[in-house]
Amino acid sequence: MKKSFLAWIAALLFVSLSVSGKTPDDLLKEKVPDSADSITLIDARLLARTAYFQEARERITAKMKKGFLPEEILRCRVLVFCSSSGKWIGIMTQSENGEAKAVFDYQSGIVAGMRNKADCTGEVEFSEDGRSFTVRSRGKIKKDSLTKLCSDNLMLTAIGKTDPDFFKGGNNELLGKIEMQGMILSSAGNVRLPDGGLEKKCAEHIFRTVPALRKLESFTLNIPFAEADQTLDLRMTFPDDKAAEEMLASVNGFFGKSAGNEGMQKIDRALVRSTEKNVLRISLKSLRPVLDQLRKVEKKAEEDRKKNEARLGRLHGLKYLGVALTLYEDEHKHYPASLTELTEYLSEFCSAKEGSSPEMVRYAYVGGGLTSNAGSDMPLAFEKPSAFGKDGLCGVVYVDGHVSWKKVRGRTCREIAAELTAEASGNDGDKAAIIANAETIDREK
Repeated sequence: MKKSFLAWIAALLFVSLSVSGKTPDDLLKEKVPDSADSITLIDARLLARTAYFQEARERITAKMKKGFLPEEILRCRVLVFCSSSGKWIGIMTQSENGEAKAVFDYQSGIVAGMRNKADCTGEVEFSEDGRSFTVRSRGKIKKDSLTKLCSDNLMLTAIGKTDPDFFKGGNNELLGKIEMQGMILSSAGNVRLPDGGLEKKCAEHIFRTVPALRKLESFTLNIPFAEADQTLDLRMTFPDDKAAEEMLASVNGFFGKSAGNEGMQKIDRALVRSTEKNVLRISLKSLRPVLDQLRKVEKKAEEDRKKNEARLGRLHGLKYLGVALTLYEDEHKHYPASLTELTEYLSEFCSAKEGSSPEMVRYAYVGGGLTSNAGSDMPLAFEKPSAFGKDGLCGVVYVDGHVSWKKVRGRTCREIAAELTAEASGNDGDKAAIIANAETIDREK
């Protein structure tokens, strides 16, 4: 019974392939132009099954949504190919049960919602059948793009080329180096140096750091599927044995300089590197140290992003305060005795009933008694020590209305005021008034 069932499945598969004449691999390959010099296959279906992805699923899917990618992409495989000389990119998204169409519908819905907005990055044109759309570049965006649903299980995304007939081929020699099955990632490329622009500048910077890379001719990179942990195999081909040895020496030197970095040392211990004539082979016995290091870098970047957002919010608050103080001084010819007199001028910053809101409490206002004739670099208000971190970075608004960060050592308002006025060009009487105002704030804690 079991043998009969398997025979039936095999016969059905044979018939289906005979009818279409093309396997799923063929359908991907035939879209790759011969001019592509880099090809990468990513099997998101296998990636989603790894332990690392499951651990980070919520974080990864959140980033996917920001990149206009719905979760259906995790049931697809994606083939990315490009030409560095032609400066175009092609992306084929392939599925088995209509997920490619779901991705297309999701992205076309977003684009349709954006095209009538003033901040849209380009003019959007939908085809009559609704199965493709083109974004014509404008402003800083230099390349047009095309997204076309070839079938419910195959979608083309192209940047730099918008003629779907351009994406025909199947004879690119790099396709023979791509492992189409059982790989989370399989990549191959011929290295061609950029002929100009930002790409050339970036390449030259890399070559100055690693001169041996200038001689790199081609590469292959494979990450086979494994649920718990993955391995990696990278092969770099050079014109001769000497160039491969030079690159190996550069890799060894890089890890030698990172002796004090525990994360990099773990990667070093997992690496196996050797040369075989003109080929440098680098293998990772475990991808986990690399993923752990990337997670640390990502975490640090996220912390920095949040810190920068918080700092930007702090400066915005000071800027509003500076505008309100300037408006008050223009009308009364002097600055207010306290911030409670600014209520009507702070309508955009806080409501009338928020004269002592948390936003206002965080600032030490020291401009009472001054006029706009005081030195332009004299401080009117600054963040209290309790409002900024141990880094000593204090936000300050000055008489001329500008706002900036100032590194301070003081841990009381008086100490900070003394630091700020010591470098200012105002007269001694105004400086003394500012310091006295700061002393009053310290006593009112």
